Amino acid sequence: MPAFKNIKKSLAKPKKLLMTGGKIKLNSNRIFSPFEIIQFVQKIHLNFTDFEEGDIVDRIHENSQYILTKVYLNEIEEVPYYIDESLVDEYCKMDPNTMPPVVLGKPYGKNNLFPIIDGGHRITAKIKLKHKKIWAYIPNTT
Repeated sequence: MPAFKNIKKSLAKPKKLLMTGGKIKLNSNRIFSPFEIIQFVQKIHLNFTDFEEGDIVDRIHENSQYILTKVYLNEIEEVPYYIDESLVDEYCKMDPNTMPPVVLGKPYGKNNLFPIIDGGHRITAKIKLKHKKIWAYIPNTT
């Protein structure tokens, strides 16, 4: 149960989780480096072991630049890994305007879906809340 208390504590202070100064700012001209995205993702994960699991760093480095934008949930692949429903519930209680953005890769496949690099719990929460879009760092293709 102590780990769950830490999750609640970190989610209660979303301003500290965002790289953009506490609020998501609509600035399509802002380019984020992979290093900045990695720092952002590390701040969200409570334990370093959470961050070490999988290949998050390698997948972030597959793209040289990211932008922050809203993405339709139906343009994102299904969450391909285990989801902790208690964490999803905590995200559902969060103000949707301060929920940390997810990190997505370049769209792929016949349906041209964005792969999830980080953010499956946030995506699941948005789906559960019946939202249509989510803030996301996506590869800059311009």
